[in-house]
Amino acid sequence: MLKQSEIEQYHRDGFVIPDFRLGDATLDDIREAHARLVSR
Repeated sequence: MLKQSEIEQYHRDGFVIPDFRLGDATLDDIREAHARLVSR
């Protein structure tokens, strides 16, 4: 759910950067999968 300030930012700027971060374990999984893909 967007906060009122995020809705206002969207109307002003046309986009919103979510206040959300992936955990370290998830990022590590993504990095490993990316490295495997690139190596292929």
